[in-house]
Amino acid sequence: MARTPLEMSPEELDVMYGKPKNLSAALTTVLSVTFNENHDRITVEAVTEKDERVSITLTQLALRDIVRLSGESSDAPTRPRAN
Repeated sequence: MARTPLEMSPEELDVMYGKPKNLSAALTTVLSVTFNENHDRITVEAVTEKDERVSITLTQLALRDIVRLSGESSDAPTRPRAN
């Protein structure tokens, strides 16, 4: 049975998919979200911190994985409370 990418070690991921490529800048503003339910795709149009407009297409499963993995992160940054 084939393993999913979430079950693979970083070394296995490098061999199968290559080294990860960094997005050149963080997303600062989401302009729109488009759902294509027939093809299980979600397209996010956003602006980066370098004032570039980008379009990122994700599968619904990938988006669910992002939400689930970010919720599980125990070392997620927390903002200090304002007094």
